[in-house]
This record gives sequence, C-alpha cells and structure tokens, in this order.
Amino acid sequence: MIYDTAPVRLDGSQTVGEQKDAAKTTKDEFLRMLVTQLENQDPLQPQDASEFANQMTQFGILEQMFNMNESMESMIGSAEASLRMSAMQYVGKDVLVDGSRVTVEDGVGGTMRFNLHDDAKLAVISVMDSAGQVVAAEQIENMEAGEYDYPFDAKDIEGGNLPDGKYQFMVRALDDEQRPVLVDTRMQAHVDAVNFENGVPVLIVEGKRFGLDEIVEVKGDTKLD
Repeated sequence: MIYDTAPVRLDGSQTVGEQKDAAKTTKDEFLRMLVTQLENQDPLQPQDASEFANQMTQFGILEQMFNMNESMESMIGSAEASLRMSAMQYVGKDVLVDGSRVTVEDGVGGTMRFNLHDDAKLAVISVMDSAGQVVAAEQIENMEAGEYDYPFDAKDIEGGNLPDGKYQFMVRALDDEQRPVLVDTRMQAHVDAVNFENGVPVLIVEGKRFGLDEIVEVKGDTKLD
C-alpha cells in the first residue's frame, strides 16, 4: 500500500518545475528585449559592438542556467524515483528495526519495546532528549525474562509533561547477583506499507512509523548498517 504526497520542494517554497518555469520566463524576456533593441535601433547610429557583446554574454549565462535547471530536475527526478522503488521493496517483508526510539505526540507517549534476555532483580529505563540529556527515568524490580511493551507516560523526572517529539530510551538491568542482564531494544516486525511524506519514505511497521535509517536488517538479506 503506497500513499503519495505533494511534489518535493527544494527550498521550502518552489518545486524544481517552478524554478525551471521561472528561469525560462527570464530567458524569454531577455531574448525579446534583445530582439526589440535590434529592430528599433537607428541604422545611422547602430548599437555599440562591445555593449552588444556584453548582452550576448549575459544571454549565454542565462542559457547555461536554464540548462542547469533542466539537468538538476532530471537528476532529482531520477533520485526520487530510485528512492521510491527502494522503499517499496520493503513492503511485505520482515525487518529488524531499531526500537530504542519513542515518541510523544499530542502529549501521549508511545510504547517502549525491549527484550530482557534473563530475569532481572532491577531494571532502570532512561529516556533521553535529542541532546542526550536524561529527561525521564523509572526503576522496575523483579522482571522476568521476555519481551516487553512498556508504555511511556510522557512525564519528565519532576512529573511534568514532556513536549511532543522523538526521544531515545535505554534499559539497564541487573540480576540478583548484580551482574548485567542483556537487554535488546531491536525488534523484528512486518512492514505493512510505505508512506511518502514530503518525498521522504516512512515505513509503517505494525502501526508504528520508521525511517529507512532505522532499518537494521531485512530478513534474508545482509545488515544495512
């Protein structure tokens, strides 16, 4: 299942096609102005040769800029098509994704999924912001080995509400002899669809959204990182 969106904008305001049209308009206007000057010049006082040469040079520069815009449009179109085809190949496959990210959206925290390889006497879940600062933490005692889907309450260390955004979480665990317990935040899941947002592919995996950079491995293929 593929969802499409508006064309990609290079600078947030104009698409490549719009920039091309603007360049073509400028080129055509300059050419018309040059022809008009030649048609209306006084035969007894023709235009200075150096000035005419300068105008032709300017026209040549405009021509090069127009050709560069066309080349850029072709290159970006090819790259976008290649990216779309690459992303579409994930649909229907099982992938291993980096599950150490959790989001807060509309004040509601997401789910933190992790796998505890052995029983733990104590586990500490830490949530970090984009700067790597710990903004939330929780201690859990006596956890059995297994997979967990732990809901994030979107509260900071002092009990306040965290702003919407993407966060990283980390789980550290110790057994009853104070030895570290292996915790894996990666998860294997099925890719249901691809959603293109502003030209950027986002994989829909069991209702969650992941970028291509979060895919660690595709089942049957080599690791992507």
